[in-house]
Amino acid sequence: MLHGVAPYDPRMSHPGPWVPPQEPRHELELYPQPQPTWGPQPGWSPQPIWGPPPDSDKGKLAAGLLQLLLPLVGVCGVGRLYAGHVGIGLTQLLAGLAGIVLGCCGVSLSMFIVPLVLVLITPGVALWSMIDGVVILAGSDFRDGAGRPMR
Repeated sequence: MLHGVAPYDPRMSHPGPWVPPQEPRHELELYPQPQPTWGPQPGWSPQPIWGPPPDSDKGKLAAGLLQLLLPLVGVCGVGRLYAGHVGIGLTQLLAGLAGIVLGCCGVSLSMFIVPLVLVLITPGVALWSMIDGVVILAGSDFRDGAGRPMR
């Protein structure tokens, strides 16, 4: 033995062919998970790709009347929110509420802002909302926010 290293002995060769080290196995391979079943699940019916879209569960009459009558008490855009058109509904609602708040509390801001808000903005948003209600009621192809025709 030379400096702690054993001399080479051909009888002590490696037994068999060389085998590369194996990668560590992943946890999911050790514990197999159940695979989801394909196809219709219980309580679910697939929608056909062809044909007209299904009707909405919301009524056009309700959306039109909410949009037409609630501006008379100062609340605009509720019919659009009911129908699922969130962008237009929130715009009308917030503009109407801002007009009422500025009209009632705007005395301290300026004597020019109060008449402008009370005469132009608040009635303008209410008129926009009421015309929108007439369009909803008179339109033949009004759709909800998901694009389905309203009944």
